[in-house]
Amino acid sequence: MTPTTESSDKLIYVLSDGIGQSASTLLKAGMIQFDLSVSALRIFSRVDNSDRIKTILEQANEDRAFVAYTLAKKETRQL
Repeated sequence: MTPTTESSDKLIYVLSDGIGQSASTLLKAGMIQFDLSVSALRIFSRVDNSDRIKTILEQANEDRAFVAYTLAKKETRQL
């Protein structure tokens, strides 16, 4: 499941154990503040176990994506 992006776009995976709003808002604000080109965001919400995180990170590696996350649960943050 590889998203389609322009070659100049940077793909960003956003992982959250909530809905992903905090992380995506922060990333968008940073891109505007530092005048960065528009990137493709792929949001993964309700990420709450290590198997799902590992699967997403493997896909991010294949897609050469930047990974941002907001994980409140200690168990998932420590992976």
